[in-house]
Amino acid sequence: MTESDPIGLGNQPDDEWPDWFPPGCPPPAAVPAVGEFFRLVEGDDVVEEDFISHYERSLSGGRRFWKDDVQASSCSLFQDRVDADETRRAIGSLRDKRVARGSISGSGQMQHTPSSRAQSHHSWWRPTGDHAWESFSVTP
Repeated sequence: MTESDPIGLGNQPDDEWPDWFPPGCPPPAAVPAVGEFFRLVEGDDVVEEDFISHYERSLSGGRRFWKDDVQASSCSLFQDRVDADETRRAIGSLRDKRVARGSISGSGQMQHTPSSRAQSHHSWWRPTGDHAWESFSVTP
């Protein structure tokens, strides 16, 4: 904790970020990840694989469909359950996903990245060894 970081969150040192992160990741505008969020997940049980970014999936042969590698290296989160539900309904590949809710208290960095569909969208860059995903559980 310092005067400029009164609750002791601070930035993660560079060596705590995954080796596969592209340059500039997380971006300078990102802040410590804190708050309650919603995430679209595959099944009724939340697993770490539900928090793998598009970029990380592409490293093992997944399809690349984005323009910005830094953004694609993050996980999408929503502060508002309605935005998570609307996104799920609007995008065909997400329609069968479940909505999980959880709290993050300083793990990684995030940036508010609203879209026309989801004003509460945030991008979350997870550090190596992150376990914040374990606080998430599927909500009815």
